[in-house]
Amino acid sequence: MKILVAFGTRPEAIKCLPVIEALKAVPGVSVVSCTTAQHRHILDQVLESFGMQPDIDLNLMRGLFKKVDPSALVSALESKSTGNF
Repeated sequence: MKILVAFGTRPEAIKCLPVIEALKAVPGVSVVSCTTAQHRHILDQVLESFGMQPDIDLNLMRGLFKKVDPSALVSALESKSTGNF
């Protein structure tokens, strides 16, 4: 199973990064992390503190599902952002 975990803001990253780490430990689960980078400057600080770089950095708010064909989506994105997909 491939799971896409999407986040864009600092608070979303703080919530999602532990989930990403936990999912990576599950046998048979492939995790793809993706950021929209809504708040680039403070988001990068959080990523650095977790020692993580997202698999996909859209650096924008559209096009997520054109890049990845997930079996499931875990999102902490605001409803307006998620609605763009």
